[in-house]
Amino acid sequence: MSTSETATFDANVCPCGRGKILKHVTTQDNPWSTADITYEVSCQVCAIDWQLESTGVALVSRRAAAETSAANERWMEAGKPLHSLVEGLVGRYFAQFAAKSKKAEWQEMQRLDIYTGSYRNFLQDKSNHKPAGKIAYGLRNRAWLTGLAKQSGQEGELQRLIATWDASRREWEQAARSVKRWPVDAPRK
Repeated sequence: MSTSETATFDANVCPCGRGKILKHVTTQDNPWSTADITYEVSCQVCAIDWQLESTGVALVSRRAAAETSAANERWMEAGKPLHSLVEGLVGRYFAQFAAKSKKAEWQEMQRLDIYTGSYRNFLQDKSNHKPAGKIAYGLRNRAWLTGLAKQSGQEGELQRLIATWDASRREWEQAARSVKRWPVDAPRK
């Protein structure tokens, strides 16, 4: 039976300066376990306004994290109709291309720069019954994709969806850049 021991240290002051960020280090009494490290904001004001970010090295404002998450969700939603259109365009291209072998299809994807994976990964995707439109990433070659959309009369829709997707990506990037981080561990002097 294993027992553990937890030691608590002052890691940093909290963002408002009135409290502390505590570092809890829990170790087991066996040589093969690693230490579990957790942090706690002891200030009641900052505990409401700040949360530990996913990397575990900083606190971030809950409001800013929520805004970033919402912007990311809007970006993902904006991509759904775009990816659907692109998958259809790429799928139709490869249906018409009618490669004589899987290797020829993979080589065409490589030539078009819409697939960067190995032939082995390509074969695995094919064995999992993934269609060409899901295997390839047509947005890597926007000029080629625009040509396909033009041929099928969907160029305007493609450009509109790309513009919306790009704008929502920039919104997410801006939100992510605006997040202020407060280190949980004070720099050592």
